[in-house]
Amino acid sequence: MLDLTCEVATMKDAEENDGSYLLEKTADMIGSKGTGLWSVQVAMDVGCPVPSLVAAVLARQMSMTRPERLANQGLVGDLVQSELVQLEGLELDKFVEDLYWAVYLSIIASYAQMFQSLRIVDQEFKLDIAPNLPRIISTFRAGCILQGALLEPMSKAFEADPNIPNLLCAFMEELKVGMPAFRSTMAKLAMAGEPTTVMQASLGYLATMTRGTMKAGQVVSLQRDVFGRHGFKRLKANGQATEELHHAEWPDMIP
Repeated sequence: MLDLTCEVATMKDAEENDGSYLLEKTADMIGSKGTGLWSVQVAMDVGCPVPSLVAAVLARQMSMTRPERLANQGLVGDLVQSELVQLEGLELDKFVEDLYWAVYLSIIASYAQMFQSLRIVDQEFKLDIAPNLPRIISTFRAGCILQGALLEPMSKAFEADPNIPNLLCAFMEELKVGMPAFRSTMAKLAMAGEPTTVMQASLGYLATMTRGTMKAGQVVSLQRDVFGRHGFKRLKANGQATEELHHAEWPDMIP
């Protein structure tokens, strides 16, 4: 996909033949055949979080609302958008280096979600996918838009440990080096007003799926018990969650 990006970014507009780039003359409306949406639906059905894939599907859908976006831009665009800042010299070099790591780890996170989805779908439907993941990856490398150099270490990761909790765990050194750059890049892009929703979703996935206890999850679990008596699981002394649900005696919240 990176090779394709380089190709489309440098393609001249042969129809106009005025030296301009085709990219500048292309409507920003991304078509869809529905495979992404279907993949999201299946992942949600089996309870596998795939936020980057969800964000990608939503990004395509938002791109198709061009008339609405143009109308919104005319009314409130100046209030929402941010003025672009031109980087130069060492500052530009640092940003390019950080952007490399942001893209790299975003790709790793996206692949991790895909393979987790395949593994959980396999558990649900007994498709014999998990034992054959290295062979499936080699099929990707043979000829697919997913082919890339990162597939080789991914294949080796599943060969070395078929029960690895998540593909992320096979990229320890890359995470150690690249996470500060990933965070810095996404902060800069957010301040610049760039809607990099898929990369933000990948960063959120990395942060969430490597955190043992999520304070927000604890709060929402108790909220659900307050307003719907849905119950919550308690943490045992060893840090594991109870199998059974508990309820607290909440005060009457309705005046």
